[in-house]
Amino acid sequence: MNTSKVIFPLHYSSSAVIPASMEDAFSYLDDPESLSSHMGKSSWMMAGSSMTMELDEKNGRDVGSKIVMRGRMLGLGLYVNEVVQERLPPFRKTWETVGPQKLIIIKQYR
Repeated sequence: MNTSKVIFPLHYSSSAVIPASMEDAFSYLDDPESLSSHMGKSSWMMAGSSMTMELDEKNGRDVGSKIVMRGRMLGLGLYVNEVVQERLPPFRKTWETVGPQKLIIIKQYR
């Protein structure tokens, strides 16, 4: 597990019953494009803008894999750089932002 020096002062959690096997649920959630597909579409939350995703050769599905998202909203450049920190299928996967981010609402996260 990563012993990041970044402090995450806020926490949010939620739970739900998913009518799927652990393996199927993990497979869906393990795919960064599944989780971020809403960011690639123009939306009111993005003031009509969208973001593009760049995945490395591991496609965000291995420890050390990199996920980058870029976009513009209301003339402001947006940038997110994430790295997969832990992956234990079908139980757990963690990723966190690395380096400086260019986001409006949120900052560093895991």
